[in-house]
Amino acid sequence: MIKIIEKHQGKMMWRLTDEPWQKLMELDGGVFSETETSIDFSTTSKNSITADKKNVYENTNEKITYWGSMNSIGGPQILVDKIKNEQGHYVLRSFYPDSFIIVLSHDGDKKVSQNNDTNIGLSMFQCKLNGQQLALLYISLSKGLFSKPLKSKIFSKCGLPDGSCIIYFEMNYYHELVSSIETAQRNGKFDESNASNDWYNLMHTINGATKTLVDKPDELETYPVWGEE
Repeated sequence: MIKIIEKHQGKMMWRLTDEPWQKLMELDGGVFSETETSIDFSTTSKNSITADKKNVYENTNEKITYWGSMNSIGGPQILVDKIKNEQGHYVLRSFYPDSFIIVLSHDGDKKVSQNNDTNIGLSMFQCKLNGQQLALLYISLSKGLFSKPLKSKIFSKCGLPDGSCIIYFEMNYYHELVSSIETAQRNGKFDESNASNDWYNLMHTINGATKTLVDKPDELETYPVWGEE
């Protein structure tokens, strides 16, 4: 679990606006995960801050700093400091010195690997969809109404007694999907349909997905709709 140790919203013109700041405050009690390629901080409202480890901004004796993204939170580009001599301590900050800074730690969240050949597991979001919801998800992804995943970003486990399936979403893709669903809803796509209630039910179900650690991701089925790299 993430714990905020210190926080400053910034000074004067560099002060981070209240809306993204309040979302960042929801990191307290959120979930941390780190893979070989990325670092992810997930808030209690399922917003996320991510850093791609390929995008190194600075590497010193004290810390390694990555360029990060606040994704659906909004706001300026962010820097993520990983403190080398204090295990589990990170700093989220703006590129501008007088802007916001958040010092945080995590206590025992698991590091996971994206290598399916390991037994460590893969951190993902999951939700259970019934037959009607599965059909709507397939249609929306096939026609591009929602953001289409790459092949390694969505999986399924079907054959449940009630005919439903559990859908597993790669963490970054999940946030991208939720954002695209909300955009479609705001643009009136749901209300144009005769089955608008069903579309809203699908949105609420996906929004209610929970984070899980998949022990054997290689045993899941690849979802049959994906885009190209």
